[in-house]
Amino acid sequence: LRPEQVRSIVVPHILMDSGASDLVLTPAMIAALGLDVETEVLVSTPAGVATTRLFSGARATIDGRSRGIPTTIELPGGTQPLFGAIPMEVLGIQLNLSEQSYELLPENGPGTHFII
Repeated sequence: LRPEQVRSIVVPHILMDSGASDLVLTPAMIAALGLDVETEVLVSTPAGVATTRLFSGARATIDGRSRGIPTTIELPGGTQPLFGAIPMEVLGIQLNLSEQSYELLPENGPGTHFII
């Protein structure tokens, strides 16, 4: 794609949630990004089971580190986007729950987040 064809959004208040599996965005956010629908699935939510759609083609950038995200889930009925365990793993994000913060783990050398 040419740079002018790339779609992007800024999500200033995404909840990093290690209890969620994937990147979870609202239907409006997904539409703005023009993500490709993969399939429709049942998902477990705090409110019960819901039907939603899975998308591919998202990329996330946090503190300058950018990676492709395997799956994006359409948020069924909510408004709080979530950054789940899989995208955290992909970007090498470690949560510090006691300080309600995160850190990016090194990509090279000792302590790298890449594990084979």
